[in-house]
Amino acid sequence: MEDTTRTILLVDDEENILSALQRLLRRENYNVITNASPEKALEILKHEPVSLIISDQRMPEMDGTEFLEKAREIQPEAIRIILTGYADINAAMAAINQGQVYRFITKPWNDLDLKATIKQAIDFYNLRQENQRLFDLTVRQNAELKDLNENLEKKVEERTQEIKRLYKELQSSYFKTIRIFMDLMQMYDPALGGHAKRVAVLSRLLAEKCELQGEELDVVEAAASLHDIGLIGIPREIIRKKSSERTAAEKALYEQHPALGYAILNSVPKLDQVSILVKSHHEWFDGAGYPDRLKKEEIPLGARIIAVADGYDHLLARGGISKEDALFYLRKLAGSALDPVVVSAAVEVLSAIKTADRAEVAVALADLRPDMVLARELKTHTGRLLMPKDAVLKEAYLEKIKKFHEIDPIVGWIYVYR
Repeated sequence: MEDTTRTILLVDDEENILSALQRLLRRENYNVITNASPEKALEILKHEPVSLIISDQRMPEMDGTEFLEKAREIQPEAIRIILTGYADINAAMAAINQGQVYRFITKPWNDLDLKATIKQAIDFYNLRQENQRLFDLTVRQNAELKDLNENLEKKVEERTQEIKRLYKELQSSYFKTIRIFMDLMQMYDPALGGHAKRVAVLSRLLAEKCELQGEELDVVEAAASLHDIGLIGIPREIIRKKSSERTAAEKALYEQHPALGYAILNSVPKLDQVSILVKSHHEWFDGAGYPDRLKKEEIPLGARIIAVADGYDHLLARGGISKEDALFYLRKLAGSALDPVVVSAAVEVLSAIKTADRAEVAVALADLRPDMVLARELKTHTGRLLMPKDAVLKEAYLEKIKKFHEIDPIVGWIYVYR
């Protein structure tokens, strides 16, 4: 019997594309089903469970957006990916909204990137199925608990212990789910993963300052860790552009990432509150943000906290900006983009953190320049030491660092003396 958790349906009217995809996946231990007709593929879905559907956008019989929308009605749990030419970016956005696709991939694709995307999609499908299993198990256990006879104290005690065990399992699954999503972000873009971790730390500090407690604190920290999860559905070349360099279509696509993050997380049990904060972290206090143009208290407090932490980290990432300069910019944005109360809390919290005698600046790898001095050791993702603290960066060193980064990525920011 085939393992349906690794079954992939490929749909494209061009046989050569289907053949290329089959060759690419031949050694990946997937059960691959192909069909050149969207109508026939829909019939297959009625009796063949699949975990992943990959469809072309431009097909004469039916476009990919319509096909995936109909496929979702038959098998809503299946992950959906669409293949599209770069010129079809508006159609891809429609697929995200109507067919709720997991990712879209532009042609021609990179084989390694495509295989990594497919693996992430299959892992996400399995994770969602496992969380649903645990949720269903909890429902069944609670139903059994209601049917217990009050006089059977021993039975009540046995069920109570079972519920405690199950709760611990669900808690473990909750944190495991968050770690998996963070790992996906780290794999997709190491700088994105480092940014998420720093925003999570600062968001929890601000939440404590704003007198949030208990589970509320955990929700804010989790949402801050995953606030940019939707960016894994956006092409890297768009993410890495400055806002001023993006075309109108690219800007519109980029601004979908909070809604994409919400769609990803809201389907996972126990992450519904986290997903709401993720969706709202780019809303502005004056109502000029996105995606829903919320304002003031319409924006959840946790999202307003994440917005301040996110803005502060992005300011420092520019390089050459001190903590004092970053706080100055936060004050300027208070009342427009940011909540003034949260900004005041951030100023108080960050001002209390002592800085070293020689101020550090966090910069990206691409912003390193000759004669900069490292404020911390420079290590790769696997822990390989490339240069010690206080080393002076020379042109030749920069070239070697970039070559090492291609083999063993440098995660997060690089710290130099200002």
